Amino acid sequence: MWYTYIIKNERVKCMRISRKNQWIIFCCVNGAVLIGVALFPFYLALARLFPIGDCALVDLAGIYCPACGGTRALVSLLRLELFESIRYNPIVLVFAIGFVLYEAFMIKHLIKRDERGLFFGTKPLYVFLVLWGIYFVVRNVLLLFGVDLIGDIL
Repeated sequence: MWYTYIIKNERVKCMRISRKNQWIIFCCVNGAVLIGVALFPFYLALARLFPIGDCALVDLAGIYCPACGGTRALVSLLRLELFESIRYNPIVLVFAIGFVLYEAFMIKHLIKRDERGLFFGTKPLYVFLVLWGIYFVVRNVLLLFGVDLIGDIL
């Protein structure tokens, strides 16, 4: 069943989702995150045993891809070394903050039995992608001036 509500003179169409399905979605998202966090040490152990190699963009073009340093940033973030995490790849921290905001929104939504929608709009996604693109460009422009934040290329 579809319904419409108005935000700042814009009509937004949202799908009504049953309470049961809202809880199922919430539990699936959190379950996937918990499984990912639980399996992350095994991934790190396998990566040490079977080295994957460098990023193809680093090897071919000599520049960093937007995700370079992400694993090291996640490890630093899990160790609560925020400045190291930001140095390796700040997008991991931005994503973690976004996820915490999503969790807070969902908990509020499920407790208050809010009838509007379940998900954020597309604007946060676009903001995240634009920030990621800006970071990609800035990090590689810094390489031209001899500043290598990760230290893999120079």
